Amino acid sequence: MTFDEFYENFYGARWLEIKAALLKDSVKWAWCNPHAKLENLEGELQAQFEELRFVRWQKGEATGRREVDGGSVLSHYILDPASCQVACALAPKPGMDVVDLCAAPGGKSLLLMNLMQGQGRLVSNEFSSSRRENLKRILTQYFPRAERDFLFVKGADAQKYGLKEPDSFDAVLADVPCSGERHLLQSSVELQQWRPARSKGLAVRQYSILSSAFLCLREMGRLVYSTCSLSSLENDQVVAKILKRRAGEIWVRKDLIRWLTPEIQALAEETEHGYAFLPDRAGFGPMYFSVMIKSKDKF
Repeated sequence: MTFDEFYENFYGARWLEIKAALLKDSVKWAWCNPHAKLENLEGELQAQFEELRFVRWQKGEATGRREVDGGSVLSHYILDPASCQVACALAPKPGMDVVDLCAAPGGKSLLLMNLMQGQGRLVSNEFSSSRRENLKRILTQYFPRAERDFLFVKGADAQKYGLKEPDSFDAVLADVPCSGERHLLQSSVELQQWRPARSKGLAVRQYSILSSAFLCLREMGRLVYSTCSLSSLENDQVVAKILKRRAGEIWVRKDLIRWLTPEIQALAEETEHGYAFLPDRAGFGPMYFSVMIKSKDKF
């Protein structure tokens, strides 16, 4: 089976439109660092979470430095708008215990830090040593030292984290390694090496991480599972598996999409167990996410 045939199985004739969109530059947002004390932001987009500010980023704009507390922090971090929605979906509040299981490169952890306002505990976990070093650099470049006392960068295997810290967190983000078709299409070498087994193999690992995330959660804790993949094998089918194996213990909460602004909500396409932002219609993504609650009582 070819690459195109594989994705045509999921999207039919629409696949050609999605593929064409993946080959174009996507819309980007810049998260505006609250510690940079920026003034007079033009074209500001207000997220439903008032603590977060985003502006539309134009290609070529530089990220500047601002003096703060005798040092300096970077003013902006560039993200795919869909990544911003995933971080917001976790809805962490100050004082919570939160873990970002696969945190590199660090954009979502930055947003979680922003939302938590320095209160509680945020574990930003990354198993790869090289990616973890880059993660540390990112997190320290945007928040002053005094604002990072609640942050802990760890290098545990996300597939085993739930065994290390069971029932320990109020919120868990599992933004798992995935096929990443946008990147894949831009690399002729990787595209030539692609096989259908790639997505199937990733799905096995993803389910292991999702199961670990479930174990991390306390009762009534919130779990967000997300990928930047277009393969249903890595998205709804992974969520369906944990819903079956943990029946009566975890529940999908599609109603929790209400945090999205109306403009963004209109771009989110509903799937069986979550939502997806697809590049041909949204202008950004792809991104799939599912919001779940751990509870012995049905919602």
